[in-house]
Amino acid sequence: MLNVPITTSLEDDEMIKQMNENIRFYEKYAKKVILMDVVIRPRLLHLTMVMERLFKNAPLKDMHYDKEQMDRSLSTQNKRFSAVNCTKCEFYDVKPYLTSTDGNYYLAYDPQVIGSLIMDHSHHNHEQHMHVASADMNLDNVISNPNQGMDHSMMMNHAMAFHFGAHETILFDFWRTSNGIEMFFSCIGVIAICILHQTVIFLRNLKKSQQSHENLTNGDVKRRFQPSVIKFAFADCAIYFIQLLLAYVLMLIFMTFNVYLCLSVLIGEILGRFVFLVFFPGVESPTSSCM
Repeated sequence: MLNVPITTSLEDDEMIKQMNENIRFYEKYAKKVILMDVVIRPRLLHLTMVMERLFKNAPLKDMHYDKEQMDRSLSTQNKRFSAVNCTKCEFYDVKPYLTSTDGNYYLAYDPQVIGSLIMDHSHHNHEQHMHVASADMNLDNVISNPNQGMDHSMMMNHAMAFHFGAHETILFDFWRTSNGIEMFFSCIGVIAICILHQTVIFLRNLKKSQQSHENLTNGDVKRRFQPSVIKFAFADCAIYFIQLLLAYVLMLIFMTFNVYLCLSVLIGEILGRFVFLVFFPGVESPTSSCM
């Protein structure tokens, strides 16, 4: 679609106008718009062709794209792409990553190079930037349905399966990890939150035990709406509010599905429970539920 010949000036080209309109839509909601340079559209049934050659032990080199010929075919798309007006855009040229070592071909089947490029770029902009991926492959679709592109981008930003890795955004934009050291200290922080959560549970149970002991000692029968009952209810609800808040914070941390963070939640909860059971055995044990 972007390869249709340009018959007017770039300023009057309808396709460029539509691209710029789409970009303005994304700029309303995104801190930054990532534009990937024009990349090569895979041939029809390209993966099937690669698999057939692998099974037949046939050479794959002729599956690559001739660089000079491909650059000529992409010239019109590049002209349109260069005419994009965007104040929040960051242009990302992927062609150097797809170029063969001899500089004569664009790689068509190297999954390690292409996969690592996409994953690294995705993690680097995780949940912070809006992605408009490929002008050749995706931008024309995004133009015709901008909301679909936005939904797809946001879905790609959240992992829905357990995974390892140090690139995470934890609860807030400012709590980000990008290496092993930051992930380690974040795990320590998560364990500290778990111990605080168990401490709140302990304090709530301690207050209940003290209240029950006081009632038995004095032989008091508490009635509804007595000042002492209302005072105890307010205090208990305040502590319970903190308990619920911490419980949901830990739940959201666990829902990052990062294995290190999930293990930190489990270790922290078990460690906190163990400490209070050992050092304060006379107090009613915290419940097994995180709530």
